[in-house]
Amino acid sequence: MNTTTNPCDDFFQYACGRWIHEHPIPDDKSGYGTFVITTSVVRNQMKELLESNETITPECIDMARILYKACMSVDEVEVVKTEYDFFFFKGYGSNSLLIDVFRKIGKWPYLDKDWNNCTFDITDMLASVTQSFGDPILFKVFIDAESKNTTIHSLYIDQANLGLGSGTQDYYLNPTKFPKHLKAYKEYQLDTLKLVLSGANISYDVSQLITAINDVTTFEIEIAKFIEPEANRRNSSRLYNKRIIADLYELFPQIDWTEFLIRLAPTSMHDIINNNTNIIIQEIGFIKNLSNLLNITSKRIIANYIFWRTIDFWSDILGKVFDDIRLKLMRVMSGQQKMMPRWQRCVQRSESLLAQATGALFVRKHFSSDIRKEVMEILENVQEAFRDIVEEIDWMDNSTKSAALQKVFAKHSSKLQ
Repeated sequence: MNTTTNPCDDFFQYACGRWIHEHPIPDDKSGYGTFVITTSVVRNQMKELLESNETITPECIDMARILYKACMSVDEVEVVKTEYDFFFFKGYGSNSLLIDVFRKIGKWPYLDKDWNNCTFDITDMLASVTQSFGDPILFKVFIDAESKNTTIHSLYIDQANLGLGSGTQDYYLNPTKFPKHLKAYKEYQLDTLKLVLSGANISYDVSQLITAINDVTTFEIEIAKFIEPEANRRNSSRLYNKRIIADLYELFPQIDWTEFLIRLAPTSMHDIINNNTNIIIQEIGFIKNLSNLLNITSKRIIANYIFWRTIDFWSDILGKVFDDIRLKLMRVMSGQQKMMPRWQRCVQRSESLLAQATGALFVRKHFSSDIRKEVMEILENVQEAFRDIVEEIDWMDNSTKSAALQKVFAKHSSKLQ
């Protein structure tokens, strides 16, 4: 607070005037506030848990530690030389060249001069990339509790983020207002791909590379036109579109959905994935429009887009040479002047790819039974208050009141127990 200011003259200065002066934005952040402070505390706690050698079960939770330690293998990752002699990403966990992983998946226009679109199989390519790297491209598939009945877990399909991140449509669609952003994004693509290809001893023509990047960016601009803004996604009922997998074949026929989902699912789930399996399609309009876009887009451009988004997803943990390239983009996008420490990026990567595992690890250590009890009491108090409100209002008929009360007291709390 700035008590030297009269709140009647400038309440913002009175309430928050000293905050900006006393809390400058750190060079490795694009903003600073109480949420950033809280996130920093949690990340430090997660770092300690992920670096611990304490035995933990089940094995799936321990995978978060394995991922974190692989990400932190700086000496193994940072074998990329500034003169681009070779490109080695041993920290990935497979002890192989990153490019070799791509080659095992299939042929790519950026890597193979003899690439032929007749061999292009988008189902196999997306499934293989997701299996090998874990990043969602074009769309994302996951399992979560149903919003209308949290005792049931279902398959979900949703739109994936754009290359510049969530909520960045304006950067793609309003170049007059944001003239520097797409230019910086294309330069970032070019510098990164030149490093990747040179490091793998793959020759390239710069003009052809620029043409390919322009095509990929144009393709992503088209996606930005129909991706649903976050402001429109606050209504959970709008996102609850329960269908069966057979319906996906109608909406998005380019993908063999049962094959794709079986490839991603554990063996124990294979028998329950078929055309009649329930799936919640969160953005039906997005899925339809994406299918239409793929129909009119060159297979070469689609393959290049998948390749680029995968490289981009991992570039922030590949070492200083890649950091320097990425930082140029971030300075334009958000004003960030320095990369976050590597351990923070590795914690963030572990949380992103293995959210359930890292969440369980954190809750076991920092969410005591006393806190659980307190949260449950808060939940019960909210339910009781809601019941009182519903019972007192006079504009709702009895049957609607009964349905509302049944819904609120049916809220499942297993995640807190």
